[in-house]
Amino acid sequence: MCCVALVILLTGCDTTGETDAVTPSASPSASPPPVAGAPVGGTLRWAIARPSAIGPTDAADDAAILIVDMLFDSLTAVAVDGTVRPRAAVRWRSADDGRTWRFTLRRGARYHDGTPVRPEDFAVSWGRTVARGVTGSHLQDVEGYRAVRAGRATRLAGVRALDDVTLEVRLNRPAMDLPALVAHPTLAPVPRGRGGAGRFARNPVGNGPYRMTEPWRSGAFIRVERDRRWRNGPRDSSAAHVGEIVFRIIDADGAYVAFQQGRIDVAPVPAGALRQAQRAYGSAEHGEGPGVVDNPLPALYFLAFAVDSPPWNDPDVRRALSRAIDRQALVDDQRDLALDPAYWIVPPALARIDRPACDSCMHLPSLATAAFRDAGVGEITLTIDSGAGHEQVAEQIRRDLADAGVTLTVRALPFEEYLSAMESGSLGLYRFGWRAQHPTAGSMLEAIVRSGAPWEPGDGANYGGYADARVDALLDRARREDSALERERLWARAEGRALRDQAVVPLFSLRQRTVVGARVRDLTITPWGTATPERVRLVAEPDIES
Repeated sequence: MCCVALVILLTGCDTTGETDAVTPSASPSASPPPVAGAPVGGTLRWAIARPSAIGPTDAADDAAILIVDMLFDSLTAVAVDGTVRPRAAVRWRSADDGRTWRFTLRRGARYHDGTPVRPEDFAVSWGRTVARGVTGSHLQDVEGYRAVRAGRATRLAGVRALDDVTLEVRLNRPAMDLPALVAHPTLAPVPRGRGGAGRFARNPVGNGPYRMTEPWRSGAFIRVERDRRWRNGPRDSSAAHVGEIVFRIIDADGAYVAFQQGRIDVAPVPAGALRQAQRAYGSAEHGEGPGVVDNPLPALYFLAFAVDSPPWNDPDVRRALSRAIDRQALVDDQRDLALDPAYWIVPPALARIDRPACDSCMHLPSLATAAFRDAGVGEITLTIDSGAGHEQVAEQIRRDLADAGVTLTVRALPFEEYLSAMESGSLGLYRFGWRAQHPTAGSMLEAIVRSGAPWEPGDGANYGGYADARVDALLDRARREDSALERERLWARAEGRALRDQAVVPLFSLRQRTVVGARVRDLTITPWGTATPERVRLVAEPDIES
């Protein structure tokens, strides 16, 4: 759930600054030995953090999402440019202005054990995902969502199989962007009678382009092989395409050392190594290796307010705070992290159209000083969660506010206490972070500026009580709009309106940097944590050390 994402917005992402480079030192532990008679196409060696799970219903972090996306196919897939493409479903249509959707599954598609993929599998696995509460908020608009979350039901009332190939999804409110939302890897199907703890959790049977070679036992690596019977995407039997992927579970520093030594093909670029990596391996374009892939993430770090509490009930004071903060200096101060100054609510990874400048997001200290003085504001308290690096951000804000004639007091609470206080609405000014659940601008705006606090933690981010009827109306229109371009325009208008109110103060967005080896071709890494395993190929066989 997205409360988990709050922690990673400074601590869990593979982010990078530009200080001292990491250089090879001690040799890391050996890679797993190649399997006798390994699949044609060679072995791709990929370094990842330890995943929380490798099955759809419990995947809650980047490594887990990557593995699940390799093993499973959801109804659709989303390309880097935001285009929605068929996967398990070959076509879809809506009725009732986007309230009812019918997805037609690909005939003849099977799981890796030969079991047919049926619409009923989606209905069962989606219900289980919502019930477990790890990632189920993707389906919060589906009829029956609250009943399943509360334990009053095990099935979503709005999801049913109409026949052997048709899945119907009924929503409580229109969502013309639903085909993009159901692309999330955690919404993949699970074979009938599977998906619980135990054997399936260690050795899941999916319907994706790769299948498990052996159960995940030791935690040191996960091995998958290309499924030659996969039918949900382009089929290519070329020997150049990767036949096997070995995911090494290793920390970012150790992974980069192994990459430099030629023992890993894909690795995160650790803090401090960006310039050295770009000099040594070059910069990749369009999210595709070889070289350093530098992707913006759909994540925002921001300040939020209890908008009904003085002085934050005054939009002029909220705008003054925004203008007092030097975002570029704040980013420069966080040299160990890969950040971009944020001048909008929607991060660059999700913005599809040009947007006018947000003047209240510019560093204009003289205007901030005058506004604070006119409002009689001389002291402010900021609440953060302790022990996750937020103190450094708060210190830069304190310096900026001091320049504007305002004294900032920082109150640091343990994480659970901080979350409880935030969810109760008792905080005046507090820091927050959000990572979009889906690859659309609307996903970010619905979470942050849609009126009404989340009914469950993780279902949204508007705990400060911001509400504007015009913003809600624009978001509602976007939900009913069939044209993707017009939806983007409506989202941009809603975002602009919310920023004129200074609903939140955007501070920075995040980036993820990955280095891809020279022998790897056609591997695209998306900002949503997925890749293109069906296309990746190797141009030379590796020299694997035992």
